[in-house]
Order: sequence, then structure tokens, then C-alpha cells
Amino acid sequence: MEIKKIAICITSFNSQDYIIECINSFKKQVVPKSWEIVFYIGVDFCEKTAEILDKNKIPYFWSNENVGTYILTNSLLQEAKNDGCDIFLRFDSDDIATRGYLINGVSNAINRGFSSCFAKDFSEKGGERYFENSSRYGVGQVFFTRDVLDKLGGYHEYRVACDSYFVKRAER
Repeated sequence: MEIKKIAICITSFNSQDYIIECINSFKKQVVPKSWEIVFYIGVDFCEKTAEILDKNKIPYFWSNENVGTYILTNSLLQEAKNDGCDIFLRFDSDDIATRGYLINGVSNAINRGFSSCFAKDFSEKGGERYFENSSRYGVGQVFFTRDVLDKLGGYHEYRVACDSYFVKRAER
């Protein structure tokens, strides 16, 4: 049986307080049969985040300047594509994957080519981090197939709203 790969692409900037929790949320996921997770973590010129990843022996890609999440995401997607990954997930470093997140996202991507997802995010009040009462529709967290990536060519390289535009292009 051929093993297929899910590339989880996480870009990070100043996420030293959250990145381990984010990564660990995927380690608790049910992975579809004959699939494996491969992490592609990009650190966007942020030494504190890199120190946390080094301390936890987690490999990452380093950007020598702050290029922004979408340029760094495109670099991670290219690495994952070169490594033969089949499904790609762009995920935010300060969010976590809730129960069933991975298996549902992969299933939807296989059926539709891509899938925007519900994701649990956090709010901060008074410096404390807590879960929002409900999940939000996370346009930024998107599963998609290699075919969709080939057709769209990745994210546009603006500083904001590229995830929304990516989803609109995928829908077409």
C-alpha cells in the first residue's frame, strides 16, 4: 500500500508562546489510513520562535528577513511539493487543530480539491489567552490537493487577505 503525505505548512512570527501547542494539536489527530503527516514549519526571521523549536528538536525553515506569511507559505509549499506531498494544509501558528480536524479536512480536499475549515482560535484579554466560545470559519486554514496547487500556483504575495483570495480562486 502506497503511503500518501499530508504537508502541514505552518508559518510563524513571534509565536514562541503558541507554536508547540499548535504542533502538538496535530500529533493528537486521527490520521487517515495510508497517510502520514509531514511538518513544514517556517520561521519568519524570529529568533525567539526558532529558539523554542530548537529546544524541542523540531526542524524548521528559516527566513533571513521578515518576508510575510504568504511568501514564506509559498516557499514551504514548494518544499512539500518537491518532497512528493499529496495534500497540503496552510495553518496559522497561533491556532490549534480540534478533534476530527485533520481527517475531515483531508476527506473534503479529496472530494472537492480544497477545503476551508473550522478551527479553534484564541482571544487574549489582559494578556491571558483563552478559547473563544465557538469555532470560527477559518479561511486561512485551507486543505488542498496537489492538482489545485498546480493550477493556482500558490498564494499571491501580498501582506494581507491572500488566504481569502486563494479560496475564491479555488472555488472557481
